[in-house]
This record gives sequence, C-alpha cells and structure tokens, in this order.
Amino acid sequence: MNLVGGRWLRGFEAHIVAEDLEKIGPVGLIRCLLGERRFRPSGPHVQDWNVVAHSLNAALIFLRVRGIRGWPIEWLPAVLCHDLAEAFVGDIPSPVKRRVQPAFVQLEAGVQDGIERYLHLSRLGEADGEALAVRHCDLVALLLEAEEFQLTLESGPNDFPTGVVEDFKACGGTAWLFRETRVP
Repeated sequence: MNLVGGRWLRGFEAHIVAEDLEKIGPVGLIRCLLGERRFRPSGPHVQDWNVVAHSLNAALIFLRVRGIRGWPIEWLPAVLCHDLAEAFVGDIPSPVKRRVQPAFVQLEAGVQDGIERYLHLSRLGEADGEALAVRHCDLVALLLEAEEFQLTLESGPNDFPTGVVEDFKACGGTAWLFRETRVP
C-alpha cells in the first residue's frame, strides 16, 4: 500500500521490508525519508526539517568530532543510516516510544533488519562503541536542531552527557530552550 509521504508498506517483518525495498529501490527509500517530517520549525524558518536532513546533520557531526573521540570512519554508515526505519514507522517521539515498549522495539528491529538485508549491511551499530557513537551524534544533532529551530526540550544541559554538550558547543551550539521543572 502506498502511504502518505510516499511510504510503501505491507508489513514490518524483515523479509517483507526487504521485499518492499526491492520494489521502491533506494530512491524510493530516500523519498520516503524526505517526506517524513521530523518536526515543523517555529520562528523564522519556513521549511520543514525531515529525517534526511537530521541524518545528514548527525553524519556531519560524526565527521567533525570523530578524530577527537577516536571513532573509526567505518562507523559513518551506521550514523548516516540510524533513522532509516522511520521511512516505515515514521518519526515517533521518544516519550511515545517509551510508553509502548517492548512492542515498538520489536517492530523497529524488524524494519531495521529488513533495511540492512536490502542494503547488504552488517548489523548497524553493534560494533563495540559504534552504537554509543551513533547515539552521541544523534543527541548532538538534537541539541543543534533545538537551538536552530527554537524548540523547547524536556531535557536541560545537566541531563545530557558531558561529551554531548562539549561537542554541541564545538559544532557551534551555544544554548537551547528547555522546560525547567521545579520541585516545591
């Protein structure tokens, strides 16, 4: 079935995802991700920010900080492809994902397995430290995007690892908005 945003979807099992990707090809996958809005920016920006833009942002962050962090260049595909499953499941906010655990984890894992089969990739993010590098760059990208698009996050500076905040600043970030929660 062809969904809004160009998603092609028959199911979430790895073999079905791989078959669907054979039909739509890499260009179709990229079109799905281009149509998957990450968020609608507020402030002076008029363009939506999509999953492709976010993934490229995370990859550029990886390239900028990998020498300092000691990460091998071979981890770049994992960073670049970290959100490919969103072409099938959409960009679901993290609080929602946490509420529907473990069902969502299984669903997303099946989709990710199918994508990796189609692209002939080894299991992304499973090398020692690779998954941490992916998460690190994803968080730095989130902070840079929050600052750029004037988003209000639930998490403040003390809620992120020190290295993430350091790399946020090294990539030009200065501040982001967050909701302060005060306990009486």
